[in-house]
Amino acid sequence: MYSYIKCLIDLGRTKEAKEKLDFINKGSYHLIGEIEIADLYVELDCYNEAIEWFEKGYNAYSGSSYWISRFVYALYKTNNFSRLDEVIKEEIEETNKAIMQEEVNENWTEAQKRDALENYTREYNYYKQLKERVTSGYVPQLQFSAPFTSACYLFGCKRHGNPEYQG
Repeated sequence: MYSYIKCLIDLGRTKEAKEKLDFINKGSYHLIGEIEIADLYVELDCYNEAIEWFEKGYNAYSGSSYWISRFVYALYKTNNFSRLDEVIKEEIEETNKAIMQEEVNENWTEAQKRDALENYTREYNYYKQLKERVTSGYVPQLQFSAPFTSACYLFGCKRHGNPEYQG
C-alpha cells in the first residue's frame, strides 16, 4: 500500500493518493508504520497530517537524521517553531547521551568506538545545522526504493524462482 500510494503521488494522482492515505489514517495503519505514513503526507504537502503521524511515531521509533529532518521540515512548513526547536534540542541531547555511552562502552574495540563516535558527531553537527538549513530552503527528500526485488510475486518472483508470465 505504501508503494502504491507513493506511485500515485509520483504520477501526479495526488487526490487519489490522499484518499488512500486518509483511508489508512482511519484505522488500518498497522499495515504501514507511523513514520512512513507521515512521509507520504509530507510528499502530498499535507503537513498537519504529517506532524500528527510523526508525533505518533516519535517515541516509538529511534531517532534518525532522515526522518527527524522530515519532521522538522513539516513543523517549519506549519510555522510551529517552538516544537521544531524542541525536537532538534531533544535529538541533540539524545546524540550527546549516545556519545557519552560510547566513550565508556567496554565491549567494543577502539576502532568500533571511533567509528561510532564519528557517526554520532556527524549526526550531532547535522542537528545543530538543521534549523538553519530548513529555513534557508533545504527540503529533505523522501528515501524510497521499490520492494520489487524482495517481495514475492506469482510471476517473475526472483526469491522463489517463479518464471515470468508467458501469456
